Amino acid sequence: MRDSNTGKETRRLEGHTDTVNGVAFAADGGRLLSCSVDGTARLWTVATGKEERRLGDPKAKMQVVAFAPDGKTVATGAEGHVCVRDASDGQAIHRWEDAGRGIVALAFSGDGKRLASASRDRQISIRDTASGEVVARPHRHRNHVTGLAFFPDGGGLASASRDSTVCLFSAAGDKEPRQLGGWDGAVRALAIAPDGRVLAWVSNDGAIRLWEVASGQERRVFRSAGGPAHALAFAGDGRRLATAGPAAALIWDLGRPRDEADTSKMDATADGLAALWRSLASEPSSADEASWRLATIPEAALPFLRDRLADRRDFAAPENVARWIKDLDSPRFAARQSATEDLASVGKLAEPALTEALKSGPPLDVRQRVERLLALAAKADGLPPAALRLGRAVETLERIGTGPARQALKELADGPKDLRIVRDAHQSWKRAEGRAAN
Repeated sequence: MRDSNTGKETRRLEGHTDTVNGVAFAADGGRLLSCSVDGTARLWTVATGKEERRLGDPKAKMQVVAFAPDGKTVATGAEGHVCVRDASDGQAIHRWEDAGRGIVALAFSGDGKRLASASRDRQISIRDTASGEVVARPHRHRNHVTGLAFFPDGGGLASASRDSTVCLFSAAGDKEPRQLGGWDGAVRALAIAPDGRVLAWVSNDGAIRLWEVASGQERRVFRSAGGPAHALAFAGDGRRLATAGPAAALIWDLGRPRDEADTSKMDATADGLAALWRSLASEPSSADEASWRLATIPEAALPFLRDRLADRRDFAAPENVARWIKDLDSPRFAARQSATEDLASVGKLAEPALTEALKSGPPLDVRQRVERLLALAAKADGLPPAALRLGRAVETLERIGTGPARQALKELADGPKDLRIVRDAHQSWKRAEGRAAN
């Protein structure tokens, strides 16, 4: 193990007698679980480097391990089976045979109630950890699965594969997977940031990509020397990314690039703040830079953001969407056109209500407008710019992280939970409070 700040080795855990295939930290960082071809999984105390417990079957080659978020349960995957165990005594809770020629990836959901696994036959399965029963088999890749992770809210997963794709799909398996591509070569590893806003993956072309979930676009791309990495992981605060490759293990600072010129004086002016606010609605790279620039001037940015967010809780609120849908049948052409434009501006956020409207058998003109709006929403990769800006503003408050910033998030979270910005603010506030407590 190494200190992530200095890179110095702090401890070496010795005991496995063959190749180590996987490691996983408990959420509190106090324990580490490792697995090996020697047929064992071993639980270690990080502070002392001592082995707490040995799990496994000497006849089975252990391939992958995972810790449940609460640290009370662990999962091990081997060539032939998956086992869920009590972390306190190592006793098996569930064990099931794998017909897919060996487990290559495991991931617990954020609440620990689901366990996703991927086999060498490329099939992804999701099981209930209490019963061990399969609840969904949402996807099968065309080639070997190299990464698997739940989003923090537990509603979705991401997978990576040697078939050169990253797929996003529902944990319930009730929706068609969303497939990402457009780069050269197999995807070697995948990770989801702790806040669920960003995916990171590395492919055979050597690129490490940060992909913004809300927009469906790349936020940043960078490359490491010495060949493509084969593993990566986010730090707990999401501000650093560790990658391991054939030549070295590296830690990347995902904050504002340090070689940029100091723009804080200009940014803190009224014109500067307005320009950064506009940039929050632009493409992900520029928006991310604007967010970090705002985070470096909290005295000016905090009151500015609170003012901008105060009147925007009702963006795409259900009552607004319902009114716009009703206006699609207005006798006034201008009202119909305005409602159509408003619904188009909120994109996928209006999709459920539009789908329900279509089921009601509306007049021909309304039906045609709704069908066009649904087609536009289906083609959209992410949220519309105005919604993206609100989410990025909430992310900026979380990045600032001071007491007043956390209070602003708490106030913003005190609203109707059916609004996306309120839910985002609530999750950001909880994470920011947790970091402050630690």
